[in-house]
Amino acid sequence: MLAKRGCSLRWAVVFSLALVAAPRAQQWVVVPSQYDGQEGTSGGTVAGFSARFREQILVSGTALQALQGEEIDSLWFRRDDLFGKTLLSSWSNIKVTVAPALLPPTAPSRVFVENLGAPSQVVFDGLLPLDGSSAPPSPAPWATPFVAMVPFDTTYSYTGGDLCIEIEGTPDYPPLDFVWWVDVAHLAAVGSVQHVGSPCGAPAAENALTADAWGRNMVPGATFTMVSFGRPGTPGVMLLGAPLPTPLSLAFMGASGCELYLLPTLQILGQHSAPVGGGAVAAPLFWDVHLPVHPGFLGAQFRVQFANLETGSGSSNPARITTTNALDITLGGSLPSGPISVVKSEAVPDGAPLPDFGMVSVSRGPVLRFGSRPAAAGGSSR
Repeated sequence: MLAKRGCSLRWAVVFSLALVAAPRAQQWVVVPSQYDGQEGTSGGTVAGFSARFREQILVSGTALQALQGEEIDSLWFRRDDLFGKTLLSSWSNIKVTVAPALLPPTAPSRVFVENLGAPSQVVFDGLLPLDGSSAPPSPAPWATPFVAMVPFDTTYSYTGGDLCIEIEGTPDYPPLDFVWWVDVAHLAAVGSVQHVGSPCGAPAAENALTADAWGRNMVPGATFTMVSFGRPGTPGVMLLGAPLPTPLSLAFMGASGCELYLLPTLQILGQHSAPVGGGAVAAPLFWDVHLPVHPGFLGAQFRVQFANLETGSGSSNPARITTTNALDITLGGSLPSGPISVVKSEAVPDGAPLPDFGMVSVSRGPVLRFGSRPAAAGGSSR
């Protein structure tokens, strides 16, 4: 009887030790969590998945609570359905750095170094395959060939708090016009743009509107873009002010057919680029506006118009001035609160230095999947 009881006790101890020693299964956390099983609201790109640029993805610690005390060992991107388009396969040369975020996802800086905390850790540096695929179901499953999975060379010990993921990427001999589209979630309120009046001069012959903007990023904390058109290589002027009840004709100064739709109170100078798409007259000038995080900007309205100073060889009128249509802009009505934001630099040619700053999109970013395992004794290297 005692022998049997001792045997039973021995097996109970062995069974208990086995339970303690058994490793827990791989854990998955999707951010934003509501898009694990549904398609994101938009599509976008990642550094190296379409062009050479730098970006940072800031993720709220609240969304990563399940990973606290874990070793993050992989980062996954899911392809966007992109209206049923087939994606070609390619490779991307990327470097991924993970660090604590110095600023929250609701208010990141345009300057990369101001977001990336210490200690930072390079978790992947090399070639990443981007699988080709036909149109996926909606949403695409977290499985080959519909994902780009970054396996960490060295796991990242996550102890909590907001996270900053920096990606420097360059496509590796991609097919012509290659883009590997990723699923994106947009959680911020959007602004709106209304076009007012008509443009004048030679640029208007190529563009029905010579000024436009996109309302997606018109929220406090984000960077939104406006574009105006004028003669290549000539100065452009942004005019901000109060709307005029009646447009002011500029015929009195020799610019017949041109009108002002506002009373200028602020003027900002820029330079039009070379023509795009073979246009002989109209060249774009992109204006990036970064909005501070402040309640005073919620739902704010203002009017903007642009002028082109035709200092080159061609002229539309004796005054050598043309004006665009005006834009009535209304900013989003709520502060950003989403768990993810991105900062993206402009694209640069191969071999060129990567920019030190980018454009901010708050409460917007790729749908991410983090893979993790329990922390192992003796360090985080795999």
